[in-house]
Amino acid sequence: MDNRKCSRCGSIKPIEDFPLKLGKPGYWCKDCKKQYLFSYRHAKKEESRKRSRLWSKENGEYARLLAIENRAQIKYEVLQHYSNDDIKCNCCGIKDFVFLSIDHVNGGGNKEKRENKISGGTSFYYWLKKQGFPSGYQVLCRNCNEAKHVNGDCPHKIGYRCRSCDVELTLDKPWTVLCPECILSFSVTSRARTEIEYDGKSLNLKTWSEITSLSRGCISNRLKFGWSVGQALGYEKRPVSPSHRPEVRRMKKLNRKRE
Repeated sequence: MDNRKCSRCGSIKPIEDFPLKLGKPGYWCKDCKKQYLFSYRHAKKEESRKRSRLWSKENGEYARLLAIENRAQIKYEVLQHYSNDDIKCNCCGIKDFVFLSIDHVNGGGNKEKRENKISGGTSFYYWLKKQGFPSGYQVLCRNCNEAKHVNGDCPHKIGYRCRSCDVELTLDKPWTVLCPECILSFSVTSRARTEIEYDGKSLNLKTWSEITSLSRGCISNRLKFGWSVGQALGYEKRPVSPSHRPEVRRMKKLNRKRE
């Protein structure tokens, strides 16, 4: 194997570590060449951006196709690594390249992107490559990935199960996430929570609304803001805040006019 000495760093490396220049190996190794290009682009960032924008404008269609090719190439490289050179969905086995994506095995993808300031998509693939392809990721198609996000795992593995009691659901209503028993129990519990006790009566919100001629939203909002039950139903007078008294409001209005 032929070796060559790098004229920049002085280290002796195999001839394969020297990029080709006019069909022949250059005098700088790949690491030195990469470091030089990075420092040059960083020093002349604005000039490089203007040149790049001008080239993209002059070669519009070719630049668009080249960008698509580069995005597909980095995606293929990442998928190939996380699928052990057999690119397919880790759940259903589909092999269509367009349908495949990267999934976080233990979840937490949005949090990771926020912490590392990654927008997602191609930038996420570049980030994975830059980090040396860390563990904790797998290849899933978009259907299995979305089903895992919604149901906790893909139906190909766990089927359709109730979110509350983990009973298997029938497919006559594939959109539901609760079994009929849990739906009934939750509805009874929610009705019980809306019952309001006052003056020895325990009635639900709808009944109190009909008796007091106040809307249900008005009563519930008053209770949320800390009003007592009697005040929320209008049977007890709520003390007026000093800042809301008529004479105080008149003084404030007068002061605003003077200013």
